[in-house]
Amino acid sequence: MNRGGSANFNESPPRRWHFVVAAVGYLTLAVYGSLVPLAYRALGWNEALTRFAEIRYLNLGIESRSDWVANILLFVPLAWLTMGALCVDRSLIWAALCAIVVAVTCHLLSWSIEFVQLYFPARTASVNDVVAESIGGTIGCVAWLVSGQAISNWCRRVWSLNRAASALPALVLLGYLFVLVLIHLMPMDLTISPAEVYRKFKAGRILPIPFSQVDRGREFAQGTIWNMIYFCPLGWLLAALRKADGSFRFGLLAIGGVGVLTTSAIEAMQLFVYSLRSDTTDIVTGTAAIVAGAAAARSWPAPAVMPDLADPPDRDATLGRRAVLPTLGRRGNLSAAKALVWLLPVAWCGALAVLNWWPFRFTTAPLPEAHGVPLPLWRARRIYWLPFKDYYWRGEFASFGQALERGVAFAALGAILAMAWHVRSIWLAVGFALFVASVLEFGQFFIVARYPSVSDVLVESLGAWCGFVLWQRWQRPEIAAIAISK
Repeated sequence: MNRGGSANFNESPPRRWHFVVAAVGYLTLAVYGSLVPLAYRALGWNEALTRFAEIRYLNLGIESRSDWVANILLFVPLAWLTMGALCVDRSLIWAALCAIVVAVTCHLLSWSIEFVQLYFPARTASVNDVVAESIGGTIGCVAWLVSGQAISNWCRRVWSLNRAASALPALVLLGYLFVLVLIHLMPMDLTISPAEVYRKFKAGRILPIPFSQVDRGREFAQGTIWNMIYFCPLGWLLAALRKADGSFRFGLLAIGGVGVLTTSAIEAMQLFVYSLRSDTTDIVTGTAAIVAGAAAARSWPAPAVMPDLADPPDRDATLGRRAVLPTLGRRGNLSAAKALVWLLPVAWCGALAVLNWWPFRFTTAPLPEAHGVPLPLWRARRIYWLPFKDYYWRGEFASFGQALERGVAFAALGAILAMAWHVRSIWLAVGFALFVASVLEFGQFFIVARYPSVSDVLVESLGAWCGFVLWQRWQRPEIAAIAISK
């Protein structure tokens, strides 16, 4: 049963095979992540059954609540994607029947993973994980029944629009706002207990005075930079909302007000996430980033008004147009604008170097525990070459946060490569990102306070791929008009 109207819409992703690939890929990642660091130990079948029968439900305190939430969240996407593979563009009755099967399958899969974990002593099998993952599977099924088809249609709508369509920024804005809230509420160890909120305040994780943590140095600066990176696109999207006549729907002052309300609401929600720091500094810096993003969007030339569908009537004429790139006001300044745009990837690589190598204290001197072995060689011997093994030792949500930060940073690099250097080949863009990521991780062999990671290289390359693809899609159908002709 097809929904959505036009042929372009119905041919847009996600289709059934997209959900199948995503579900299989996520299942593989979930099982792999549940068994890392893959420290296998042989165990007799009878002994394994005996130990499996002895696993118990553990009484966990609030400090372990994030582990409980992590296991719930692990199975939500798995169930949702599986439901999508079975039920997209199908009737609600069929989806309801599939939901029962998928929920039961997730429950059995959870027990299977816990059993297999007995052969990997670094992992702990418990009934808690089964209960949490079963809850997550049920939530994923219900989420699909409630909104799965609607979200699929929303994604198709976004994909089928060109960047000039008036509806596109609003659709992307809703999705980005949801992701932004989700990111800032991780690890979701929620509490509504006044006593626990008070303990959080006494522990110094509620900071009502802005910039009271400046003395934390690099940690404060890095947190502030990432907060601004997260909120800047929100300002861009707000400024991209336009009226029917092409004029801006909101002025900078109004966008600043929306920024204050949005950041304040997110900080208020963080009060009830026990392990998170709620800092009014984020309200100030987040609002500033929203206004900065809006100002940048307003200075970017508006695309010509086109139909909502991706392909305009005269595609050849569209592809032959000059690029829509910012100039400095007059044609005489075009070369300066081109130079500034061309330098964007270089500047962004410099910013990545600062984030990864600060405070630039490179050394080969051995650490006290290295017994005279130079630092780079010591690090090379101890690095985790198995992907995501180092993420396991950091914990679920710390690893998620790091992967997200690095993925977002390199997604921006992929988009900038497509926009500024006119890169058309996705392999060239990903190859360049892989080279940059490898150089950054190699440099960390020489910095005492940094730790190189194979996992980061993989995440960063994937982020660059996503950023490149999304920018190319955002530019369609003017994708061939990026370069400025003389």
